[in-house]
Amino acid sequence: MSLHMVRRDKMMEYDWDAVRSAYVCGEESLPKLAKRFGIPVGKVKQQSAREGWAAQRQQYREKQEKASASPEERIAKMAELLLEKLRRAAEELDVYTSVSKTRCKESQYSDKGKLTGETVTEKESRETFRDVIDRSGLKQLTAALKDLKDIQSALAQEREGFVGGVVEIAAVTEEGQELEEEENQDG
Repeated sequence: MSLHMVRRDKMMEYDWDAVRSAYVCGEESLPKLAKRFGIPVGKVKQQSAREGWAAQRQQYREKQEKASASPEERIAKMAELLLEKLRRAAEELDVYTSVSKTRCKESQYSDKGKLTGETVTEKESRETFRDVIDRSGLKQLTAALKDLKDIQSALAQEREGFVGGVVEIAAVTEEGQELEEEENQDG
């Protein structure tokens, strides 16, 4: 008898939590896990389909991938997403959407003048049209593109081994300026 089985009144009950965890967090296939845990392959496949183990495994892998990515890789990925959103927004700078809503309320009355019911009808219509380019939207996109360029250039400099982004320039005193001026006059 396998360690992962529990006998209850002549009925076998399996440790599905252990099997699911091994599948979701591991690399083994369902048939290999079935053999390891001593469970018929068909039962493992049924349980997997019922509980959506394949989707859980994919989510787990994506989460692990994100966690293991370096900060530079995450920034680069975010920059790609931002660039795609900026591309879509640029296509919509001159597109405007007009939304119109109408609401109609009809009341029904009996012959005696008593209210017997009400019907409310709501309609919404959307109309898109092109007009002049939205200047504030254009300014926002331009700023976002500049930020994206700054991020990408910082990543490129970091990959090349450039450390920092500040260059120190020695301060020049008034006396130093006078000395330079005197040297220029003598020469």
